[in-house]
Amino acid sequence: MQYCNTLFGGEIAILTFVNKTSEVTSELARFNLDIAVLSETKKKRRGSEHLDNFLHFWSGIDKAKRAQAGVSVLIAKKLSKFYKNYNAVSERIVTVTLTIFGLETVIIGTYASTGGSNQAEKDSYYATISKVFTEIKPSQEVLIMGDLNARIGKTEEIYVLNDSGERLIDFCELNGLRILNGFFPNKLVHRYARERPSLQQKSIIDYVIAKQISKLKFKDCRVKRGANCGSGHRLVVAEFVVPFQIRARSIEHTESQELEIEESERVKYKLHLLHDASIKWLYQRRLDGALEEVNACSDVEIEYTNLKTLLKKVAFQVLGEQNMQKKRDEPAWITDNIKTLINEEQKFYQKWLSDRTETNWGHYKQKNREVRAAIKVGKTDMWERRCQQVESLLGGARSTVVWRTIRQMKTSQTDKLLNKIDIENWRNYYAE
Repeated sequence: MQYCNTLFGGEIAILTFVNKTSEVTSELARFNLDIAVLSETKKKRRGSEHLDNFLHFWSGIDKAKRAQAGVSVLIAKKLSKFYKNYNAVSERIVTVTLTIFGLETVIIGTYASTGGSNQAEKDSYYATISKVFTEIKPSQEVLIMGDLNARIGKTEEIYVLNDSGERLIDFCELNGLRILNGFFPNKLVHRYARERPSLQQKSIIDYVIAKQISKLKFKDCRVKRGANCGSGHRLVVAEFVVPFQIRARSIEHTESQELEIEESERVKYKLHLLHDASIKWLYQRRLDGALEEVNACSDVEIEYTNLKTLLKKVAFQVLGEQNMQKKRDEPAWITDNIKTLINEEQKFYQKWLSDRTETNWGHYKQKNREVRAAIKVGKTDMWERRCQQVESLLGGARSTVVWRTIRQMKTSQTDKLLNKIDIENWRNYYAE
């Protein structure tokens, strides 16, 4: 049987945590927050402590430096039994790992570089948080909360897309994340987290981010206007459900039947075909045509369901479904032509085993040479494609992704190369 437990996670930029400890913790308790992230705390050093009804984990700059940045994660003491570890990565990033009802969840508290920071500082920040994310296991859940100083869209002149916003969108796309702030149909007054009346500015720069495919079930994400922490930012609160399993001696047939139906509905499409320019063009053309026929709907849930159905329909028509049966991982250089040659080679070998003549042996050796030559060409082509992928990521807002791509090439079990280039050689090559 499956049970659920509802938790509340919140984030707010407080500008400073000095001499405001009791004020901030009382406000967090008043809103019944189980997990909270405080950004721009300006609290120096790093460490952990018991703070009223919370466990406090923080990361800041060295004591000798001027107070700036700083980020904290507070966990309600009722969740202390789920605490596993924490890591003070930098003055802008801190992580806390909880095992909530058997579901290991990594809380990432962050305070991104401001919009006035130079490109090098922004590159360094996203390189650091990308490295943190790559160290998270696929089985772990992720909850990123903090002041990202990013604007990711524009609606009625309230949101503005800026450079940090483009970087945040790229980061989320590459790592399969979703931004929860605009995911629910809340009023605009419950979306923007910062307001400057003197400049007539309203903005969303504080975010709650989670995996696109997550076991955590999010019910809402909105701004709470009543929190008073002496800051121009408002409290952003996400309500989510943590499902957990209790093993029973007997499980009803209907429940197991429902699980089988859910498994059967999961379909994967041959997305790798989109690397072909002609197939990509065909997919875009059919998708544009299908979107023109969609009628606008006032109900967000219905519109989302219609869009989801349309995307699946076009993907099935153009790409086709992927075989979901488990099989051994194949090297990336394997092609249909190589598979055909290998099958022919095996047939010649079986023929030689049944009739060991010089002619049959010669046929087998000839086919073996063809297989070796085809494999060599396949590996060379694969390496060229990977190099082009790395070069395409150089420069611009996505330059920080280069090292992530190289690490994947180095550690992937499916992309096996004859001679791997050491990561240090890559760094030296591009440094020149």
